[in-house]
Amino acid sequence: MNRRSLLLSAIFLFAIATAPPVSADGDGGNSAPSIANLIADLDSDEYAARKKATRALIDFGSKAVFPLTTAAEDGSLEVRIRVIRILRELYTGSQKDTTIDAAELALETLAESDKRPLSARADRVLNTNYDRREERAIAQIQRLGGTVNYWGPKDPLFIPNVNDPNKKQTGYIVLGSGWKGGDGGLKYVRRLSRLEYLYLSGKGETGPISKEAAQSLQAALPNLKIERRGPAYLGIGGGPHLRGLQVVRLKEGAAAAEAGFHIGDVITAFGGKKIPDFDALITHIKNFSPGDKVKFEVLRGAEMLTLDVVMGEWE
Repeated sequence: MNRRSLLLSAIFLFAIATAPPVSADGDGGNSAPSIANLIADLDSDEYAARKKATRALIDFGSKAVFPLTTAAEDGSLEVRIRVIRILRELYTGSQKDTTIDAAELALETLAESDKRPLSARADRVLNTNYDRREERAIAQIQRLGGTVNYWGPKDPLFIPNVNDPNKKQTGYIVLGSGWKGGDGGLKYVRRLSRLEYLYLSGKGETGPISKEAAQSLQAALPNLKIERRGPAYLGIGGGPHLRGLQVVRLKEGAAAAEAGFHIGDVITAFGGKKIPDFDALITHIKNFSPGDKVKFEVLRGAEMLTLDVVMGEWE
């Protein structure tokens, strides 16, 4: 079963589980005409009938989402346009989480349709509402034990928002020992199409998600940098230097900052191993655990220093 089939099944099960006994967002009793008749009216020759059916289907809320999704796949251009309009309204205008969840899942399903005009319209709705989508996905990731870190205005990787220059920007996500979402929880990460960094913390090649799931996520988000890290955390960003690895970023409160590292320091050795670049640092850190005390050889200007660092933990 492919991903689209799985998504359709999920929408169907979701609709059964959440559908109220009456029209979803309204207070009415048994609605007449039925959802099926209203969907048929979306393709009516009369504009008034199409408009009335569109409004009535919006009022049905989550109960109408599954039949609307299947109708979009099989219907005319007029039906597809109106289904996307209804789903957009449910996604952005409803006050009910169940309705918003169902509409979002439906739009994701249609965005993967092999009918290009339909998938493009669904994808446009999701991208237009990316901030809302990001906020909801992050809430779920945090609920499942993932850690979301943000770039602030003082961070060199921060890109100011045109409308809100001080708005924090999602920097990277860490899935470590506290991750309870397993492979299935990656559906929320998948919604963050603008995310640049995902770190998986665990010893060796083991970690919070399977290798296969990580590969599938990478295929879905080709611009996402997915890196497996050991459980120990230093808290720096590094760049190339002739003598080793230069510190270009320090995370406030993390192990390196607490040990006295400065921006501009050059790490030449760590735990007795030469550190020529950032990849070497990452590889060597995997040999240590949170709480381990390790010596760093650091060049600061013309002075060579030794800094004792108590390794932190990815969080």
